[in-house]
Amino acid sequence: MDSRTQAVAYSKLKSPVLSYSYSFQNGYKEGAIAKKIAKELGYEFRDFTIPKGYLWNKVDELAKLLNYGTEFTHPRQMAVIDEFRAMRGTFTLGHWGDVLFDSVAPKDLTEENAMEWILKKIVIKGGQELAEALWKTWELEGEFMGYLRERVQEIWNGIEIVNISAKARAFYSSTRAVRWTNLGFAIFEATNPIEAPYYDNRMAEFICGIPEDYLADRKIQIAYLKNQSPEVARITWQAERPYNLYNYHKNQSPNNFPFRVVDRLKRTVSEKMGKKHIQRNWELQFLGMENDEKLQGHLFGVNLHPFLPKELITRFYNSFRTKDMVKYSHPLSMLLTLAVWYNNKDKWKDNSKFSNKHLNF
Repeated sequence: MDSRTQAVAYSKLKSPVLSYSYSFQNGYKEGAIAKKIAKELGYEFRDFTIPKGYLWNKVDELAKLLNYGTEFTHPRQMAVIDEFRAMRGTFTLGHWGDVLFDSVAPKDLTEENAMEWILKKIVIKGGQELAEALWKTWELEGEFMGYLRERVQEIWNGIEIVNISAKARAFYSSTRAVRWTNLGFAIFEATNPIEAPYYDNRMAEFICGIPEDYLADRKIQIAYLKNQSPEVARITWQAERPYNLYNYHKNQSPNNFPFRVVDRLKRTVSEKMGKKHIQRNWELQFLGMENDEKLQGHLFGVNLHPFLPKELITRFYNSFRTKDMVKYSHPLSMLLTLAVWYNNKDKWKDNSKFSNKHLNF
């Protein structure tokens, strides 16, 4: 939705635009929708596929770009960084539009229950278990969750906004954007200049002056697209497939039942043919014999003790393989990130010049 909004806005400038999209290998073909939008607006379009195991020959470069600030399996744009380098121009990025132009908090959020809601939102599956294990391994004082709760409460209390929903948006923008979303800018910026319209201060001032009811449910973006480009608004909305911006409210049972049945049948047939349907970034990096060999090489092929004891790594690796891949994919990705950092810590400490320009919202 954010990229679609930008695409329509830039069409008014009459400037040449190169558009692109990427889809997971054996995943949902996002490029099919993007291609239709590009064709409608008269943009050149390129469709990229994020291949299996792309991380392993780019992990050192990725670590350097991200300054080890986040786990490595999420920035899929790294798979096509060489294609980005061949482009010429300025990247215009749609980051954070989904937070600015939608409800961040539930309607029943209050100051009394805000802390529990925030913790549920920011603690990723498996993340607490890994954090507590590392906390104990590193013999840190107190308990991890007590520390986290205290830090979150301190940040929340420091935001002087009365409206609870707006306060939640400000919390996200001063924390998650800074330490998660913004870090990915470095990959784009390594290839070309960048701009981020949703980060413009004028955008922030606009958002601060709009009633929360108008921001909820993408109302403003939907109205803008219908008004400025009805043809683009009629193209399938990916989040509400197979519906568009005019009829997405029909995406509920029994209206969407035929689509769900056909979609499920397609996935079943594909999987029976040996093509696992890919929905998540880590599936491209951790599944399969070749990926497993590379992963084990980083985790077990070097001595990480005492920073990451072998027993701890083995515990989470085995939990991923035998218990719950979805839950333990994040801890495994974090262990990979920590392992790569540990092997390069001396070089990183001597040579890294961490820039704060990606940390300011």
